[in-house]
Amino acid sequence: VTYYTLRELSDINTNYTITFAGEENFRYRVERRPIFLEYLGLTRIFGEENPDNANIEIEASPQGTGLASFDTLSEAVSFTLPNREAAVGVYPFEVISLNYDVDIGGQPLEMTIEPRPITLVANDYTRFYGDANEGAFVTPLTAGSGQIVGITDFHTANDVYRVTLPGIEAEVGVYDMIDPFNTNY
Repeated sequence: VTYYTLRELSDINTNYTITFAGEENFRYRVERRPIFLEYLGLTRIFGEENPDNANIEIEASPQGTGLASFDTLSEAVSFTLPNREAAVGVYPFEVISLNYDVDIGGQPLEMTIEPRPITLVANDYTRFYGDANEGAFVTPLTAGSGQIVGITDFHTANDVYRVTLPGIEAEVGVYDMIDPFNTNY
């Protein structure tokens, strides 16, 4: 709520002596406008930018008011959303507005961050029982080489997976070499 002091009338016309009953100066009050937000859910992929307000709709509030004619939703309210590096999960958030009294109907406001799909490309590797692993193959995938597609700009290949090769005494068989340990992908 903002109060504006009205200018004293005696400043305008010196032919009268004006006395105010009550307050020394009258005040004009501007109150927050009531609006109702219908929350349709916010979801994004890990590493992406937060969506705009497209998944939030405004309806007329019970008092019959909505956004002021000169406002848009993105100008009227802002949201405390997680940053793009936030891990996969569900995050509560708040609606912030200086000029609006926002009613969300008691719904919990949450953003769901889903795992980022990536593609790892690696070649099979074969060696004979008792032979050592070749050193050049210890890191078969490198970011930016086309072997990893979809990784974020703030992670490296080492943040996404591990290469695990069987030891020299490993028995004959087939072993998985790639261990995708990061649950954000």
